[in-house]
Amino acid sequence: MIKLTKEEKEKKIKELEEKLEKYSEKLAKKKLGYGDVVRTRFGDSYSDQLRDDTNALELVINSIKEELDALNKVVPNK
Repeated sequence: MIKLTKEEKEKKIKELEEKLEKYSEKLAKKKLGYGDVVRTRFGDSYSDQLRDDTNALELVINSIKEELDALNKVVPNK
């Protein structure tokens, strides 16, 4: 496990919270059916691609939340 100073930890938490907000906003738009899909594959319908993109965003968001939880449990070095 990497040891972080208090300042490094606060900076990392702030960055993750910004990413979480950004991706949560994108996910909300996707769930409402807005926005472009990230990629297109031959033969896939728009709804299939939208579902895939939504699933990918949910994985990213869960990963960020897990990292935030881990950082909040770590005691920083002095």
